[in-house]
Amino acid sequence: MDDSDLKWNLEFRPKLAETATVALTTFLQGIGNDPLPCKIRTAVDTPDDVFDTYGRLVGNISVQAGRGEQDVNNWIVGQGWAFPSFYSSMSEQEITTIVGLADQAYQKGLGVWPYLNDHIHAADFDLNLLYRGNGVVPKPAVDEGRVVLPKLFRRLAAYVVNRKAKMVSGTFETYLRSKRSSDAVHLTGEFLSQGAVAAPLHFLDEFVQGGLTTVWPEELVFREKPSSVIGAGGGPVSF
Repeated sequence: MDDSDLKWNLEFRPKLAETATVALTTFLQGIGNDPLPCKIRTAVDTPDDVFDTYGRLVGNISVQAGRGEQDVNNWIVGQGWAFPSFYSSMSEQEITTIVGLADQAYQKGLGVWPYLNDHIHAADFDLNLLYRGNGVVPKPAVDEGRVVLPKLFRRLAAYVVNRKAKMVSGTFETYLRSKRSSDAVHLTGEFLSQGAVAAPLHFLDEFVQGGLTTVWPEELVFREKPSSVIGAGGGPVSF
């Protein structure tokens, strides 16, 4: 890679990402508190389970809405502004709750569901759709367009950029197969019936064939990558 290729090292966004963000912001602002108190709940065995390998909190955020609490995670899915994305650390109840909310949003045609696209081709990737940061006022009508599974969108973005930089060759499906070490998954039905230990292991590339995605978002459970939480003294944190 030379310096000219670095121009493609950008933060890309899918269609409807800005619209979904505005929908969540509008909902939270409508509650009327600023700052907005919240509760974060996470079910873990050790501190290392609280954050994933990318430093993201694994848990649910709840806010006080009216006389009761509203789980923000569930609200986003129930309004159709997020596709289900499951991980092997989640419980059966968490997964089935999200599946139920997602199914209702799909049946009502809410949010992103009418735009879910089975086709995934590098030629369709829009290099002009970039993360624009704070202060941008999205126009929902302009933001509409076909969307693919978020995991696949991120893999497609990496593939397109690496191909531009001449770091990879071959098809997108070939690229996915080369990333198997980080894309281990279970089928949700097998995961729920057999558990994380016994459920057969699959890989994300198995579900992209001939440029088509062969599963729905809620049909996959991704294997959680291990992480370590380090305390102020540089050592591991314990309860």
